[in-house]
Amino acid sequence: MATSWRQRRTSALVLAISVVLAGLFFDSAEAKCYCMKDCAKRPNAITTACTSGICEYTCETGWSNCDNNWTNGCEKNTYSDVNACGQCGRQCIPYHVETVITTCVKGTCTYTCKAGLSDCNNWLNDGCESRLPYNDDLRFCGSCTTPCLMDLPNAVSKCTRGVCGYTCNPGWVNCDNNWANGCEKRTSCS
Repeated sequence: MATSWRQRRTSALVLAISVVLAGLFFDSAEAKCYCMKDCAKRPNAITTACTSGICEYTCETGWSNCDNNWTNGCEKNTYSDVNACGQCGRQCIPYHVETVITTCVKGTCTYTCKAGLSDCNNWLNDGCESRLPYNDDLRFCGSCTTPCLMDLPNAVSKCTRGVCGYTCNPGWVNCDNNWANGCEKRTSCS
C-alpha cells in the first residue's frame, strides 16, 4: 500500500522532532538525564537531582568543583590542598620555605617548623629562627621561654648550646653571685 503525502510528511516531522529532542538530551557535553539514575558518576560528587534534563551535583564534604567542570567532578580537596584550603582559590601563604612547613588541615592553613627549629618570636615572616634546644640566641636560650639576662652592669651575657652564661668585664667581679645586678664590685670582693 502506498503511503500518502500526508503520512510521509508526518513521518518526516516526527523524525525531525526526534532528532531535535535527541540533540537536546544527548548531544551536549553536559550530563543529560530523564531521571537521576541516568546521571553519570562524577569523582567526589553526589548526584542531587535531574531537573529539566540536566544532572545536578553537589560535592562531598571536603571537596570542591573549582574549575566548574562537572566532567571531572569535585577535583580539589579543600581539606588538604594548600592552593584551595577551605575554599577554591584560597592559597596558604608559604612563609620562609627554608624553615617552615606549610600545610592545609581540615580547610585551615597551618604552619609548623621543620625538625630542630622553633618560632620563638611568633612571627612567621622570619621563619622558624631558633634552633632549640641548642641555639645561641640570648632571647631564647634552650627554650622559647628561657631568655638569658641581658644588658647587665659590667658583665657580658652569652648563650652557649642552650645554656646562659655570664662573665664580668675586666676589672669587675660578681661578689654576691646575683647576675641580675651584674658585676657590682671593682677588682675584688674584699
